[in-house]
Amino acid sequence: MTKSTEVKNKRRNQYTPEFREQALSLADTVGVAQAARELNLYESQRYTWRSKTRQQNNSDEREQQQLAEIARLKRQLAGKDEELAILQKAAAFFRMSLSSSSSAILALRRRISSSCSESCGVLKKAAPALS
Repeated sequence: MTKSTEVKNKRRNQYTPEFREQALSLADTVGVAQAARELNLYESQRYTWRSKTRQQNNSDEREQQQLAEIARLKRQLAGKDEELAILQKAAAFFRMSLSSSSSAILALRRRISSSCSESCGVLKKAAPALS
């Protein structure tokens, strides 16, 4: 339950965490003053234990909230990474489609202009004969 240590000629008791928890629960049921008398503790010691326990619980709660937020943000980031990968693939596909269709359009233009040139040449030759 307790260990005794000497600190500058004064005897100091160190209580186990289990004992502190039991003392806190007793104080919650019968009151701080009554629990302190029953356990031969100072009331101030009991209040200090309570405040430290509450601080620890608050920091644990905050830590849990932060961990949950981190997990949520990691999931969100993974989703955004997936969206980005899909968009990059789509952009590459359309770039290839545009370059192949651009070359097809250029080839078509060449064929049209060459056939126009041939047609124009035929017309020019035929024009003097028609006159």
